[in-house]
Amino acid sequence: MPTPGAASAAATPAQRAAPPPPPPPLGDPCGPNVWASAAHAKDAVPEDAHEYHIRKGLRDAAFQSLQYVPVCPHVPTCSPSCAAPRWAWRPKPR
Repeated sequence: MPTPGAASAAATPAQRAAPPPPPPPLGDPCGPNVWASAAHAKDAVPEDAHEYHIRKGLRDAAFQSLQYVPVCPHVPTCSPSCAAPRWAWRPKPR
Protein backbone atom coordinates (compact mmCIF):
# COMPACT_ATOMS: atom_id res chain seq x y z
CA MET A 1 0.00 0.00 0.00
CA PRO A 2 1.50 3.39 -0.96
CA THR A 3 2.18 5.95 1.76
CA PRO A 4 0.58 9.43 1.62
CA GLY A 5 3.88 11.07 0.68
CA ALA A 6 4.56 8.62 -2.14
CA ALA A 7 2.65 10.66 -4.73
CA SER A 8 4.71 13.78 -4.05
CA ALA A 9 7.92 11.72 -4.12
CA ALA A 10 7.02 10.62 -7.65
CA ALA A 11 6.86 14.25 -8.82
CA THR A 12 9.81 15.55 -10.77
CA PRO A 13 12.15 18.07 -9.09
CA ALA A 14 10.87 20.83 -11.44
CA GLN A 15 7.26 20.21 -10.32
CA ARG A 16 8.18 20.30 -6.62
CA ALA A 17 10.21 23.52 -6.94
CA ALA A 18 7.61 25.49 -8.93
CA PRO A 19 6.81 28.77 -7.13
CA PRO A 20 3.18 29.76 -6.55
CA PRO A 21 1.62 32.04 -9.16
CA PRO A 22 2.03 35.79 -8.50
CA PRO A 23 -0.93 37.72 -7.05
CA PRO A 24 -3.05 39.76 -9.47
CA PRO A 25 -1.87 43.35 -10.00
CA LEU A 26 -3.48 46.05 -7.84
CA GLY A 27 -3.54 48.61 -10.62
CA ASP A 28 -1.59 51.84 -10.71
CA PRO A 29 0.76 51.84 -7.68
CA CYS A 30 0.94 55.64 -7.64
CA GLY A 31 -2.71 56.51 -7.58
CA PRO A 32 -5.21 57.40 -6.36
CA ASN A 33 -4.00 58.91 -3.11
CA VAL A 34 -6.07 59.32 0.07
CA TRP A 35 -7.17 62.85 -0.86
CA ALA A 36 -7.96 62.30 -4.54
CA SER A 37 -10.04 59.22 -3.94
CA ALA A 38 -12.43 61.10 -1.65
CA ALA A 39 -12.40 64.45 -3.49
CA HIS A 40 -15.90 63.93 -4.92
CA ALA A 41 -17.36 64.59 -1.44
CA LYS A 42 -15.44 67.84 -0.89
CA ASP A 43 -18.49 70.13 -0.96
CA ALA A 44 -20.63 67.90 1.27
CA VAL A 45 -19.41 68.45 4.84
CA PRO A 46 -21.68 66.25 6.97
CA GLU A 47 -24.12 67.80 9.43
CA ASP A 48 -22.67 65.74 12.30
CA ALA A 49 -19.21 67.36 11.88
CA HIS A 50 -19.75 69.43 15.01
CA GLU A 51 -16.13 70.58 15.38
CA TYR A 52 -16.12 71.96 11.82
CA HIS A 53 -19.38 73.88 12.24
CA ILE A 54 -18.35 75.35 15.61
CA ARG A 55 -14.95 76.46 14.28
CA LYS A 56 -16.63 77.91 11.18
CA GLY A 57 -19.09 79.87 13.31
CA LEU A 58 -16.32 81.24 15.55
CA ARG A 59 -13.96 81.91 12.61
CA ASP A 60 -11.09 80.76 14.83
CA ALA A 61 -7.45 80.30 13.78
CA ALA A 62 -7.84 76.60 13.01
CA PHE A 63 -10.71 77.29 10.60
CA GLN A 64 -8.83 80.11 8.89
CA SER A 65 -5.54 78.21 8.40
CA LEU A 66 -6.81 74.65 7.92
CA GLN A 67 -9.24 73.08 5.49
CA TYR A 68 -11.65 70.27 6.38
CA VAL A 69 -11.32 67.70 3.60
CA PRO A 70 -12.56 64.18 2.93
CA VAL A 71 -10.01 61.37 3.28
CA CYS A 72 -10.30 57.80 2.04
CA PRO A 73 -9.21 55.38 4.79
CA HIS A 74 -9.24 52.43 2.39
CA VAL A 75 -6.44 53.42 -0.02
CA PRO A 76 -4.78 51.61 -1.85
CA THR A 77 -7.57 49.03 -2.05
CA CYS A 78 -10.40 51.51 -2.59
CA SER A 79 -11.88 52.47 -5.91
CA PRO A 80 -10.99 55.87 -7.41
CA SER A 81 -14.18 57.27 -5.88
CA CYS A 82 -14.49 56.38 -2.19
CA ALA A 83 -18.03 55.62 -1.03
CA ALA A 84 -17.39 56.23 2.69
CA PRO A 85 -14.83 59.01 3.19
CA ARG A 86 -13.80 60.31 6.60
CA TRP A 87 -13.09 63.96 7.27
CA ALA A 88 -9.82 65.47 8.52
CA TRP A 89 -8.13 68.83 9.00
CA ARG A 90 -5.34 69.62 6.54
CA PRO A 91 -3.23 72.77 6.03
CA LYS A 92 -4.56 75.07 3.35
CA PRO A 93 -2.37 75.31 0.24
CA ARG A 94 -0.36 78.51 0.04
